[in-house]
Amino acid sequence: MKLENIDFEKEFDVYSEDKIESRVLLTPSFMYRLVDYVNKISRKRIYELFFKDDYIYVKYDILKT
Repeated sequence: MKLENIDFEKEFDVYSEDKIESRVLLTPSFMYRLVDYVNKISRKRIYELFFKDDYIYVKYDILKT
């Protein structure tokens, strides 16, 4: 999926079945905050984000680091 934040696209891959809903969730402000967070943590860490209903689930895979 193509988004308008180039820095975000360098750091994240977005997969969605509903492009409209994903654009509602991934606002420019939220994408900026995610990029800012990534720049503050170790590059070795691998996270996955899942959106379900009104929740964001963050998965950190300690085996991949």
